[in-house]
Amino acid sequence: MPITAETLTLWAGVICTLAIFSLLYKENPVFRFFEHLFIGVATGYTLSRAWSDILKPKLWFALVGSGEDPGGRWWMFVALLIGLLYYAIYFRRFAWMSRLLIGVMMGFAAGLAFQGIATNYGPQIAGAFNPLLPRPGMTISGLINNWVMTLTLIAVMTYFFFAFEQQNKGVQNTAKVGRWLLMISFGAIFGQTIMARMALATGRLSFLIDFFRDPFGGG
Repeated sequence: MPITAETLTLWAGVICTLAIFSLLYKENPVFRFFEHLFIGVATGYTLSRAWSDILKPKLWFALVGSGEDPGGRWWMFVALLIGLLYYAIYFRRFAWMSRLLIGVMMGFAAGLAFQGIATNYGPQIAGAFNPLLPRPGMTISGLINNWVMTLTLIAVMTYFFFAFEQQNKGVQNTAKVGRWLLMISFGAIFGQTIMARMALATGRLSFLIDFFRDPFGGG
């Protein structure tokens, strides 16, 4: 049966998968080689997507034009020169130029971070204030949920309140409950992470099983 490009691609996927799974036995040169190979391929793919998705449509076409776009936006070349200042870090004499650009970008990043905090955490803080008394339209389960969430929030905030020494037994016990609730939350997050990893591993194992059932696509 002729070997097609699709078959070679499948064989490459199988070899790479088995090489990565070899780490389950022990650290070995095969795993390290394919680990570096993956990093190299991912880096090359990232560079190609940076050119095709960002630099080419937004910079190159803006300068030289494409189709109905006449181009000629020469000021984009200035943006290119400013971006190239990042690489001045590799030259000791001009390294200070890169620090200027990095400082400006860190300022932009800090502004976006503050905006993200206000956008993401502001509604969460407002949503933490729930009614604790029955009201029309509220179910028993909803009322219980509000109480559980409020008590959990108080306990956790007590655990992180370091403005004064926690000498009162009630405060100490509340902080201890908050710590246990945090441990439960972290355990749930860790379990969710493990399940996501298991889903990836299951997908690769399913790929191997399907491949070895019919390695050459003969049906």
